[in-house]
Amino acid sequence: MVYGDKYKLDVRHVQQIAREQEKRWGKTGAIGHIRDVLMEAKNLQVTGYAYSFHLYPLQLKIKSSLDANDPKASEIAKEIRSEIDLFIQNDELTKNIRNDKYNVKVLTLKRNPS
Repeated sequence: MVYGDKYKLDVRHVQQIAREQEKRWGKTGAIGHIRDVLMEAKNLQVTGYAYSFHLYPLQLKIKSSLDANDPKASEIAKEIRSEIDLFIQNDELTKNIRNDKYNVKVLTLKRNPS
């Protein structure tokens, strides 16, 4: 056996701009606050929450129990995005992240018509 035959090196590239954004957001606590507010608001029908800083810009994925065929789903998805934007643009804690780019994706259920 040759030394190192069983080891593999996993090298990952980290985008500096994404890492800097992650640091700024981490200092604000915004990720946790957004999650808590969305999960507690029963009218928004949020069932899950995920985020990723890599690749840039920040991706917020909001899982919902909204039916994609429901005409109200689009309005509620807009309300979810609006709540996030409102918090980021107005809360005292978020001054340092207000100009950061981020994407919000609201995931809905695709039900087959019966």
